Amino acid sequence: MSFNPDTNPRINGDLNVYYGASTSSNATDQPVTWSTLDTSFSNTFTLTKNGSQFTLPNDGKTYILEGFVLSTGSGIYTTFQWYDVTNSTYVGILGKVAGGLNKDEGRYGSIVADEKAIFVTNQNNTYELRLKHAGTSNVDYSSPGLYYSKPRCCIWRL
Repeated sequence: MSFNPDTNPRINGDLNVYYGASTSSNATDQPVTWSTLDTSFSNTFTLTKNGSQFTLPNDGKTYILEGFVLSTGSGIYTTFQWYDVTNSTYVGILGKVAGGLNKDEGRYGSIVADEKAIFVTNQNNTYELRLKHAGTSNVDYSSPGLYYSKPRCCIWRL
């Protein structure tokens, strides 16, 4: 018996990474704006972006939207989720992060959440990441560091 890796299904994906998170106010239902598209290793497809909103192309592809923001302060938490602007509804998996207190990350009441908000779609609607519970005074951190410690928005095309 032999193994031929070329017979296994493969997924080819493209990625755009945005950073520089900000909000006009840190309040419930406020959209998060991403100021910068990282061109050093991503930016592999064209995406319409207007302020905080991303409009997905009508190309029959599947898109994965991931967003992560920071929460500052000890013992406070922030939740965030993707919002379908076209249909006026929250979609996908709720993200939650606790500032300086990691024991409760990923839990929002009786709902298990992720540390990032995720949504998968093939619809060419307009989406934005919004704060659901804004227990923070800042959604970004200006200190230099690696990508894993920074708020980011990753949009995958499969």
